[in-house]
Amino acid sequence: MIRKPFLAVTLIVPAGIAISVIAVRECRAQPLQRRDLTFDCSRVLAALDGSVANVDCFISEDLTTASARTTPPDNSLPGLPAGAFVPRTDSANVPGIGPEAIYPIAKVVPGLQIFGAMADNSHARWVIRLPLDWNGRLVINVAAGVRSEYASDITHSNYMVQNGYAYAATNKGHLASWASTPADPKACPQSPPGGPGATSYIHLDQSDLPQDQAFAGWSSRTIETTRLAKRLAAAQFGVEPEFTYLTGISAGALVTRHILEKNPEEFDGGVDWAAPYVNLNRDLNGLIGWFAIGMKNFPDYRDSGFSTSSAGYQALRRAFFPPDLFGAPTANSAKGSFFETHYNGPWQVLECGNLRVLEPDYSGSLGDYDYAARKGDPKLRSLLSAVTLTGRLSRPLISIHGTMDATAALQGSRLYREDVIGRGLGPLYRLYEIQNGTHRDRYKDSPTNFAEIEYMEPHFITAFETLIAWVEKGEAPPRDQCIPRGEKLSAHPRRQLRAVSCRNPLE
Repeated sequence: MIRKPFLAVTLIVPAGIAISVIAVRECRAQPLQRRDLTFDCSRVLAALDGSVANVDCFISEDLTTASARTTPPDNSLPGLPAGAFVPRTDSANVPGIGPEAIYPIAKVVPGLQIFGAMADNSHARWVIRLPLDWNGRLVINVAAGVRSEYASDITHSNYMVQNGYAYAATNKGHLASWASTPADPKACPQSPPGGPGATSYIHLDQSDLPQDQAFAGWSSRTIETTRLAKRLAAAQFGVEPEFTYLTGISAGALVTRHILEKNPEEFDGGVDWAAPYVNLNRDLNGLIGWFAIGMKNFPDYRDSGFSTSSAGYQALRRAFFPPDLFGAPTANSAKGSFFETHYNGPWQVLECGNLRVLEPDYSGSLGDYDYAARKGDPKLRSLLSAVTLTGRLSRPLISIHGTMDATAALQGSRLYREDVIGRGLGPLYRLYEIQNGTHRDRYKDSPTNFAEIEYMEPHFITAFETLIAWVEKGEAPPRDQCIPRGEKLSAHPRRQLRAVSCRNPLE
């Protein structure tokens, strides 16, 4: 590989200096200067074109979340209904609370923060952070689900900017959701009838996109954000990034895989965390159908007194759901059941929200939706093709997936590994299974307190650093392995007698 030169710049930001830009090319303060280098918003904004709008920029004294300016307040975008833009709620959704759960903030990181929207859709948003002490590399993060571009500020950005990476993130082209009513044909119930508390309804912004652009826009918006971030980094530092990496959690992890298969040109590699599986030739679909199995079978399991011998529980296990856990009773889980928490939360919203995009005319019970029976429909296949996976990787990719994930089946990542190996591309891929890891580290902590859960964040950091050594130094990554509870990635898993795949998720 021919390495492109890069310029590393270290500057000291005087206290109190900040620039706010309301229009794309308007700068309202004098630029920050040191020696012969000018570091300011006007230089960066001059590189923008008509593809973006509503751009704002400021010189930040600290790009980490230790600064209140890094992640804006919830509902701070004017003209939107409450709930459509909740960056602080989003950023707190995944990370755990304990100090071992998150990458520590150990220093101040001055730099530029630029954020805005795409000109053709003001709901398609992005944020870019350029640390003054830049290492010449760029990381692109793709938001999970319907979360905002700030969703990974704690899990990803804090690590990246402290280690000199330029960081950019996209919301994949749509906002989140807002309160609605059953009279809204696109409304989704947030909790099942008969569950704890009254049923409420939300309207998801993604369902308002043209049907053939909703999921199709996930990858294209990510690529647009990547090119924009490269252009702005080049405007400030005089050269584009030497290496560019792609990361994501959940639906963002699905996009990471999809891009590294179909449109890898902008990237050198990626790390995905808990990716759903979408393949037109398999019955397991991580966007629709799998959640319906949970919705359909949980009531029988619950009504049996949470008996693991019940037909409902056995159906869940056959469909690759992990074992149930029991923590603290909450408003969403009267028994403190891990499954109950999902039944009254993500399963229904995810199934409904994705059906509103893919099958808007479906009027049956969410739990009765049968993907295996529907997957042959030409229109559905066409819409799913925008995010379907084939295993035809073109760049190095590392996946991490927890054995206790009840939002994205671990079995999906195992099937994806089969797809990659089946194409003879196994050397480009690694899957590291995390014993007792799940979709959100937050589940381990209050209020749910599922104590058996293992935090995923430290394993993401290890996976990312492994990717860097793989791409930039040619160091072969450790082979696929199950990482036991409380342990780390092993460079020599065979010596430690580690299995490729984990067995009992509760061991």
